[in-house]
Amino acid sequence: MQAKTIRRLVAVSFAVIAVAAVTAGSFVPSVRPAAQPAMVGVATGEYVDGAAVYRLPSLNVTVSRSAELARIAREDALTMSAQAGHVAAAK
Repeated sequence: MQAKTIRRLVAVSFAVIAVAAVTAGSFVPSVRPAAQPAMVGVATGEYVDGAAVYRLPSLNVTVSRSAELARIAREDALTMSAQAGHVAAAK
């Protein structure tokens, strides 16, 4: 091969690699991941312990009544067993 042909081949190779790099860098996938809701906070202008205080949007919480009653019963049972342990230890 002649030196001129080799130089052209090298130049074309660099051009193809450069174009491929530019187009690959600007590629945006057509499938977007599921959008997550944006956390929006409003600065109150107050500071606590050197940190800014933000007001966040309110949340609605829904709880099953039976699950809440079961939690209360468990807490009562734990409290009663703890009190029984204290009474036994005091005797």
